[in-house]
Amino acid sequence: MFELRRAIAALPRRRSAPGPDGVTNAALRNLDESALPDLLAHLNEAWRSAVLPPEWRTATVVPVLKPGKPADQLNSYRPIALTSCVGKLLERMVMCRLVHHLETVGALPDCYAGFRRGRCTADAIADLATTLEDGKARRRTTGVVFLDIASAFDGVLHSAIVDSLTRLGVRGRALRYVRAFLQGREARLRASGLYSAPRTLTRGVPQGSVLSPLLFSVALAALPHAARVGPRYKVPLQIATYADDVAIWVSDHGGRRRFVQDKLQRALTNMEYYLATLGLTLSAPKSVALYNGPHRTFDLTLTINGRPLEVRREATYLGLRVDDRVTWEPAVRDALRGTRTTTNILRLLGGARRGTEQRMMLQLYRGLTLARVLYALPLLALTEHQWERIEQAQRVALRVCLGVPRHASSRLTLAEAGMNTVRNTAGERAMRHLVRMQETPSAASLVARISGRRAQLADTLTRLRDIAGAPVRYTAPPPPNEPPIVVAELSVSNLSAKRNVQPTVARQLTEHHCDERYHGWARLYTDGSVRDTTGTATAAAFREDTGRAEAERLVFHASSTTAELAALQLGLRLLDENEPARVVVLADSRAALSLLRSPDRSPQLAREVVARVGELQGKGWIIAFQWLPSHCGTSGNERADQLAARAHDDPGCPLSPVPPFTDARLLVRRRVALSHPELEHGPLPPRLPRRLTRGAAAALHRLRTGSSFTPAGRARWRTDRDGSCGHCGAHGDAEHLMCHCPRFSDARVDLGRAYGTLGCPSDTLDELLRPRLPRAKAERALRALATYLGNTGLKDVM
Repeated sequence: MFELRRAIAALPRRRSAPGPDGVTNAALRNLDESALPDLLAHLNEAWRSAVLPPEWRTATVVPVLKPGKPADQLNSYRPIALTSCVGKLLERMVMCRLVHHLETVGALPDCYAGFRRGRCTADAIADLATTLEDGKARRRTTGVVFLDIASAFDGVLHSAIVDSLTRLGVRGRALRYVRAFLQGREARLRASGLYSAPRTLTRGVPQGSVLSPLLFSVALAALPHAARVGPRYKVPLQIATYADDVAIWVSDHGGRRRFVQDKLQRALTNMEYYLATLGLTLSAPKSVALYNGPHRTFDLTLTINGRPLEVRREATYLGLRVDDRVTWEPAVRDALRGTRTTTNILRLLGGARRGTEQRMMLQLYRGLTLARVLYALPLLALTEHQWERIEQAQRVALRVCLGVPRHASSRLTLAEAGMNTVRNTAGERAMRHLVRMQETPSAASLVARISGRRAQLADTLTRLRDIAGAPVRYTAPPPPNEPPIVVAELSVSNLSAKRNVQPTVARQLTEHHCDERYHGWARLYTDGSVRDTTGTATAAAFREDTGRAEAERLVFHASSTTAELAALQLGLRLLDENEPARVVVLADSRAALSLLRSPDRSPQLAREVVARVGELQGKGWIIAFQWLPSHCGTSGNERADQLAARAHDDPGCPLSPVPPFTDARLLVRRRVALSHPELEHGPLPPRLPRRLTRGAAAALHRLRTGSSFTPAGRARWRTDRDGSCGHCGAHGDAEHLMCHCPRFSDARVDLGRAYGTLGCPSDTLDELLRPRLPRAKAERALRALATYLGNTGLKDVM
């Protein structure tokens, strides 16, 4: 049942079209609790018998016209296959078991980056890019071939998939289920409400299936080994694979050009033979080669199926434009072209005074403009000039989003948008990719290769280790077919939101809940504490039955969730392994306890806590976890909270064994945030409150960037304009209009009263625009300022 609940929880939240049986994902998510046993029995019957209902093996194919393609051509349509959501629910359960087995035994090669948890296209791009940069720096000869497998997903033989699973150790019901899943499949076309006759599919993995990507990867699992068949050399053949996008390359000393060519040709011949056993072929017209080396006159000659392979100056791999001189200029041009296109779209959505609100505009900027730059460019060694071109294009887009003119300060524009420079953001993205790689066992060899190359990403790896230290040892999650190790209750009976309940009532409800659920159990209280002012984090645990209490300080400024997990780890160390008992661990962090309930998707520290619980349970302990509200007067929780608070200032407090890499992403984000160019001139200004009209928000942004359309500002750009105030004749700059012009004196009194109520002066323009207040009060002050601009009509002037 727990596997079924996990699979239902993983169903997509977006609206889904049903298959032939008419059942949607929403219907499965909203099933009554009493219906789950019947659903599980239905799924188990199909699992045991390996006989799948016909509607599970039938797909309804809906043709969707590709954007910009002519409607009268068949290849202009993208087929979308709709299959049974109930069948896909069982596929999810089976896939969890298959993935755990394949990853545990190391069945899939490390060079496979597609459809694996913790892997993505950045892995394949990073491997290729660092090789090319290293070869260029060492003046090596590098030959790369980007391969295209013709109709890969639709042409692979079913027998090849089953044989590959058998070779990788998959037996019993899992193998019989996959065989039944592939056999007897049918598809019928639906167009204009009409259905075609069903067509039997004898090859390929089913489109739209949850299992299909994994089965395709299994079929190609032996491809890297097959490509390397032949004499062993000191310089190996390298392969990067993402689904059916395969790249192979060889890099050797500059004088060994023929060796590089011969090794690539041998690999191509081997791959042709192996793919033929799977029912697949390499497409020579769509495959391309690229050559980089100190001798530009050398002609790389390769063939596929006897047909010559085209050698190009540029090639595209996983969306990245690669050039044979490794300048990355084509990739930069693509990014700039896309930035200009999306900037024009943003211009249509928002003007200087009306249009889409800034918050939505910035979301579109991040999703359409910035994401294009952050896809692959952070992994590459770009020049200063290339970065400056990218920065300039991004600043244009940001000014459009904020509604400020072109002459607005770049530094202040970034501060107003709450954004860092693109280069700093790209550096953070690269380090986050490296953190992910080091947390994934199958990517460990990739990190080792990158660290030994002369490449930009290798320098980024060194910087990451200076910030977060060495990676931690990986702890595998428990098998998916085993019952959950941790039982964690995240609520208290009859207790609604804590903010709506008095502390005394919350304490009474908590005590009643614990007495009712855990009567006779020993109680272990844990608490984590983070103090931003000192940059310290502590953890504490208190065992009520023995009175034993301990606290420790983490060696880095951790997040609150990490501090809570460290406290749970400390609390479990307080348990006496020689005296098994029933213990309830009480903590006031729902986030930390939630991580214990899903260790397969949790960070390393949470998996270590789960593993420790499993060890204690194996020795006879019965352990439960219970959330309780904080600061409601529960004596044990207050004691743990006091211990954690005192540990911040105790120089003799022992140090926690939790390493800094546990919070590597947080440490990286903090370090990158410190490099914001505005911090050289003081703290960042408070952000504008939400739900302001675009006109009001744009006026405030222009005021805070010194680019408002005041009479004095217009006179700087138009010599025929008068820069004086139209009411009193004084110099008409923003300071005068906002703080001194007698025309707005009455409204200014109300504004000063609003600021005074919040404890903030309002005598100067800087005090008005950048109130030195806590975040909530600063938003109230800026909202009052926006109201002032609207009431006085200055919003239209600025």
